[in-house]
Amino acid sequence: MKKSFLICFFGMDGSGKSTLSRYLFEDLQNREINSSYTWWLERENSFIRKFIRKLHKSYPINNKTHPPDSYSKKTRNSRLNFFFRTFYPRFILIDYLFFGFFRSWIPMHFGGKKILIFDRYYPDVLSALNEEFGISQQHSILIKLYTIIIPDPDLIFIIKVSPDISYNRKKEEILSIENAKYIWEMQENMYSQFLYKFKKSKILEIDNTGNISGTKTVVVSETLQFITE
Repeated sequence: MKKSFLICFFGMDGSGKSTLSRYLFEDLQNREINSSYTWWLERENSFIRKFIRKLHKSYPINNKTHPPDSYSKKTRNSRLNFFFRTFYPRFILIDYLFFGFFRSWIPMHFGGKKILIFDRYYPDVLSALNEEFGISQQHSILIKLYTIIIPDPDLIFIIKVSPDISYNRKKEEILSIENAKYIWEMQENMYSQFLYKFKKSKILEIDNTGNISGTKTVVVSETLQFITE
């Protein structure tokens, strides 16, 4: 390798992105290639995040556990109180900005020649917050800082499956086929709104409908070819 590389995996729940990203990391480790693995959403389990959720137990944190048809618009608006509308999005944006700085920018510049593998990346957070709070205009300065401070991926894998396959793989988490279709639409919107703005990134869409072992081979092959070009 001539430099460090940042590789990100995207896809809806049940697409296989976590399995594939971890497999790539383990494969590179076995080849003695300096690499690291990060699950971008690990910040969701931080102490302060859990504390906020405890204070607002009724607030729907994500669409997996609270499908859009499970609560009325009136109930949803009542839960989006002043605190959440004003402070929660800013807290999430600032928290993940620091997280991305320490987990991607620093290793890319001071970690030697290394491959950084991310299961999800900051567009997932921006897309979710924009859907829930409409942050595009209100928090434009913070969003701009992401593009300045956090490096763009070199290689992006978009792992594609249909909503029904995703639901069959993770019924307990997705809850219904209707919710699977909703999440699928959210993912597609996120790709067009954020991912395809990474002008210097190589983006590969991988169909993971069939046997995942074949997909693993494709992911490893494409990665090795990319880092040695």
